[in-house]
Amino acid sequence: MKNTIIALTIVFTSFTGVQAETEEANQNKESVTQNQSYKIIPYIGSSSLTLSGSGLDGTSGDGNVLGVTVSNSFDVADTEFEAGLLLIESESYNYKFVNFNFLKESNTMKHIAIPLTAKYNFWQYDESSKVYAKGGLTPMILTSAKSEVTNWGKPVQSSDLKSSMNTVDAHLNMGLGYTYQYNESLEFIAEGIYNQGLLNVLKNGSAKVSGMTWNAAVSVKL
Repeated sequence: MKNTIIALTIVFTSFTGVQAETEEANQNKESVTQNQSYKIIPYIGSSSLTLSGSGLDGTSGDGNVLGVTVSNSFDVADTEFEAGLLLIESESYNYKFVNFNFLKESNTMKHIAIPLTAKYNFWQYDESSKVYAKGGLTPMILTSAKSEVTNWGKPVQSSDLKSSMNTVDAHLNMGLGYTYQYNESLEFIAEGIYNQGLLNVLKNGSAKVSGMTWNAAVSVKL
């Protein structure tokens, strides 16, 4: 009888210990889940990107940025990881004055971009305002590339450049941004990002894309 009681005591103690460990693991899992949040971020912005190299050097023009990303934030570390899909337009142009002809040559490219970035909130001004640093890598897929020449504002020549350009590019991104938290689930974002092309965009020649993008966004917590 004594041995039976001892055996039952050992079994009960072991079961209680396993149950306590399971509850602790579940609490830790719930704590990690609570510290994570997902956000959907529609972007709209302007780009000042230029194509330079192989005689294509020029002044950066105005392009558009449009798309949406999803971020996963970790409140403890003040860090967010962001990925999504953007449409980025870049333009460069040159002016020439030849024999009373005022010529403007512009090169325009459009890419589908897949930003893979991280954000770190390094300064909090008050309960609603944060400043962050952002950086990462953005693979790019060329969708169109065109060249146009105008004389005194009138088109005189245009050509499709896509066949002479590589389809895949990648940009290294780094910049700063500001976040204003309107309420628990809604934030307003403004950021400036420097982009440096890493790959040659020409099949015959050497040229890379670089410059700034200026973005505004609304972040919605899911």
